[in-house]
Order: sequence, then C-alpha cells, then structure tokens
Amino acid sequence: MRYTKSILKNIVITSGLFLGSLLFASNVIADSGCTPIYGGGVTCPKRGEMIVDKQIKYSRVEKGGNVESWVDNITEFDVRKFKPEEEIEFRIFVRNTGGAMIDEITVTDIWPEFVTFISGPGEYTKDQGVNGAVKFKINNLADGESREYHFTGRVYKAENIPNPIRCDLVNRVQISASGDRFNEDIAKFCIQRGDKVITGKKVIPPVKEIPSTGPQEVVLSFAALSSVLGAGVVLRKKAEKLIK
Repeated sequence: MRYTKSILKNIVITSGLFLGSLLFASNVIADSGCTPIYGGGVTCPKRGEMIVDKQIKYSRVEKGGNVESWVDNITEFDVRKFKPEEEIEFRIFVRNTGGAMIDEITVTDIWPEFVTFISGPGEYTKDQGVNGAVKFKINNLADGESREYHFTGRVYKAENIPNPIRCDLVNRVQISASGDRFNEDIAKFCIQRGDKVITGKKVIPPVKEIPSTGPQEVVLSFAALSSVLGAGVVLRKKAEKLIK
C-alpha cells in the first residue's frame, strides 16, 4: 500500500512540474512573439528583419502617349527591349519589417553586363561582378520605415554587344546587417542590338515542298516493286525444295 502511495505521489509531483514548465514556456513564447509549431517547436520573428525590392523603369507607347511604369522584370516575351546607348533606370526599396531599429545596412548593387554605370548613391567600384558594383550604407532605419534609391545606366554601343539580343541580363541588389541578416532581389531585362523587333517566340523555318511524283516515276516505282516481289517468290520456292 505504501509502495502504491509512493508511486501516486511521484506521478502527481512529476505532472505538476511538467504542467508548470509548460505554463512557463507558454508565457515566454507569448512575451517573445513566438508561435508554437504543430508537431513541436516554435517559430520566432527575427529582430530587425529587412526586405529589398529591385525594379526597372518600363516605358511604352500607347494611344495616349508615352506611358512609364516600374516593373520587377522585363522578359524575352515583352516587346520592350533596350537599344544600344539607351539609358536604363533602376530603383530599390529597402524596408525594415522586424520591429526594431536597424543601426546600419550595407547595400551592394551589382551592375549588369553590357550596361555602363552613370549615376546613383554610394561609391562605384569594379571589384565585384562583370561591370562592378555600387556600395553604400543606410543608417538608423526605423521599424516599418522604407527608403528608396535610384540608379541610372547606359547600354553599350552596338559594336560592343556581340549578340543580336540578350535577355539574361540581371541587376542584383544585396543588403546585409549585423547578426547575419541578409536579403537580395534582382531585376531582369533585355537588350537588342538592331532596330528589327525580336520577340521570344521561336521562328520555325518553312517546310520545303515535296516534289510531285509524275506518271513516269509511278511506273518505275511499280516496276521496281514487282521485281523485288518476283525475286522473293523465287527464293521462297528454292528454300521449300531444300527443306523437302
């Protein structure tokens, strides 16, 4: 009986400790803003999270005139393609979404191939990427605050562009801060060396016309086929005699 009471006492004490630890953990999770994960564990927001968005200016002619807008990418299927020596304008947004001030963010804008850097914030160097990069700092970015930055470049001259069209060009921006925080985004676009409009659709060459078969060819083909069939019958008869 004493043994049974001892077991029950240990069960009660263990259960109480377990429930107490759960209550303590739930209070900690609630205070930190963490959310329990189904199946075990928790997910917690990182303090000082940051996001970046890279865009490119898209100009097009419509009935009302020239229309400009900002887009994430210009693909090979878009009619709009930049020509030699044409200016390209990029912009980036950096936003703090983590609930705390970020003292310093390092921004690195890696410049795309076949485009010369003209203007933008920070310092342009040639130590990264094919065409160098622009680097600068963002200081004291408050929670929920966004900042916008613009860059301008110019497409190479036609003689310095080896392909009639290039649609794999990328302008990449990277941001980093203390605590191994990092984010990046890209803007893709196309350049076209000539004036002829080229789209991303494949051009299928026309099928060559098959020459018509005249009566003479039909007669010759039939005669050739008859000869083959006749030879086949003779060989079959010889084979049968050998078998018998």
